[in-house]
Formats: sequence, C-alpha cells, structure tokens
Amino acid sequence: MQNALENWKFVSLLFLGVCGGLQISSTFLWIQGWDNPLIQLFSQSLDLPFLFAALAFGVAHLTLTAEHVAQKGSLMLKTSGALGLCILGVTIALNLLFQDVQLF
Repeated sequence: MQNALENWKFVSLLFLGVCGGLQISSTFLWIQGWDNPLIQLFSQSLDLPFLFAALAFGVAHLTLTAEHVAQKGSLMLKTSGALGLCILGVTIALNLLFQDVQLF
C-alpha cells in the first residue's frame, strides 16, 4: 500500500503543479485585461481540478506521514479521505449554486 500511496502522491503533485500553474497564470492574465477566450476558460474552469489535486496530494502525504510515525496509516487514510471528500463535495455544491456570481 505504501508504494501505491507514493505513486499517488507523485502523480497528484504533478497534476497540482500543472493545474495550479495554469490556474494562477491565467487568472493573473485575465485580471490584467487579456480578453482571450482560452484564458477565461482556464481561469474559470480549473478551480475544482486544482482543489482536487491539492486534496489528493494532501491525503497521500498525510497518510504516508502517519504510517511512518504511528503505523496507523489505514485509519488516517480513511479519516483524511472522508474529510477531503466532504471539502470537495461542499466546494462543488457551492460552485453549482453560485455559478453566475462575478467577484471582480
């Protein structure tokens, strides 16, 4: 299980870097006044994949750390996974409820 979690951590870190880089750079370009449709698409649609990648990396890292410290990785994986799914579910629900809100 530890090897699978290490692979999961590595892949989610790559996904986090790609999604985060695209999300942050496209948002900065969009704020600066670039009206390219592709920039607006990246800025408005990569928030949930970025959050998913961050939660996946966090759960894998927390579980691997708990396995090394207390040898209770299974309980930590279940607990942090449930918390991550709750955070993702609430964020998706809020995103669907308030999809027409313009912040700036």
